[in-house]
Amino acid sequence: CLAGTAACMLLTARQLDAKPDGTLFCALLFAASLPVLVSQQTTLLEEFMRLLLTAGVLAAVFAVKEKLAWLVFLAAGLIGVSGAAGFYAVFFGAGAAAALLLGAPKRERGIWVLAAVLTAGLPLVVRLLAADRLPQSAALFAQNVLTPGVLALAIKTHMIRIYGMGLLLLAIRFFVGREDALAVPVLALVGAALFRLLSRSPAAEAWMDAPMLACLAGVGIAKFARPKGR
Repeated sequence: CLAGTAACMLLTARQLDAKPDGTLFCALLFAASLPVLVSQQTTLLEEFMRLLLTAGVLAAVFAVKEKLAWLVFLAAGLIGVSGAAGFYAVFFGAGAAAALLLGAPKRERGIWVLAAVLTAGLPLVVRLLAADRLPQSAALFAQNVLTPGVLALAIKTHMIRIYGMGLLLLAIRFFVGREDALAVPVLALVGAALFRLLSRSPAAEAWMDAPMLACLAGVGIAKFARPKGR
């Protein structure tokens, strides 16, 4: 799941930044966080959720950049299926849906509004169905048994600080020259942050957001370091 998540995250970074250095920074930041990610007390279902959400963001970012309606529905499907893992995906999807509305082209606005509604609503529907039909004894609920090592404990705080600094630089760059595609991961993370304020479940931990944080921080550092307009 982490390998697939990393691939989707790097492709998202490539869509957000045409230059290769943004993708490189993203890869380095994600690689640095791996000691923490591999030892998090998540279930297999939560790891699948993170993979599907990252893939959904990739599809949504590509759709906003290229104005392709069918990709918006693909994003809605991926984010919708991830709702089986919990309400984290519901809030994440609501944020992504808001970004799709902001990036919708005027000529196809009706189709994009429908896709945005599906992006926000499908995770909730899937979550309610899964709560009744998915047995708690299923293998998908198996929990990671690895314990955090010395390295993971040492870098946890520092990695979050680095992510925060990268996001600050990205915010500065975003307000200088607005890019609709950036709104997808940003608003999705806003939704995740809202869930974190309202919930105490393991999925509320900030490390669930690590792929998107690494993506945005890497792109932000790279773009801020360039002269204006490059």
